[in-house]
Amino acid sequence: MHIFGSGDFEGLTIEQAILRDAPRLYEIMRWARDKRHPGLQNAIREFDILRAKLRNASITAECAQSGCQATPTSMTLPIDKYGCFHPTPYFWCDEHEPSETRGISPKYPIHFDAISRMKTKGDRESIFSRLKSVLGIKPGTRISAVFAERFFAKLK
Repeated sequence: MHIFGSGDFEGLTIEQAILRDAPRLYEIMRWARDKRHPGLQNAIREFDILRAKLRNASITAECAQSGCQATPTSMTLPIDKYGCFHPTPYFWCDEHEPSETRGISPKYPIHFDAISRMKTKGDRESIFSRLKSVLGIKPGTRISAVFAERFFAKLK
């Protein structure tokens, strides 16, 4: 288990960091990967494992199709006329999809990886907050090392 020794996440496990501030952690991991930072290679491996595990998280959102009771497996994001994604996802089960395709992204997995599609810091933080909620992490939840470890232990 990687524990950060300095910086924004000093003293935190990587599990805590991804659940507390995924937008910042994604930036750090991208930088570490690009620079091939020797001190963060284990953290990068753990980060990739956690990202894979997040694909198996329980989804608490409802399908955007009115009346559908199925659990969503994907999401779409509005796109403005400049091609920028907006952090207001619509969630879709396997049977449904948007009726209109103009101004809507293709379907993406419901995952923190959507953070990297956002242009601004505010949009990255907004999509992260929405996705945490959809993954069952209520606003105001204290992300302790124990909470984070248990959250990821439930995922395969």
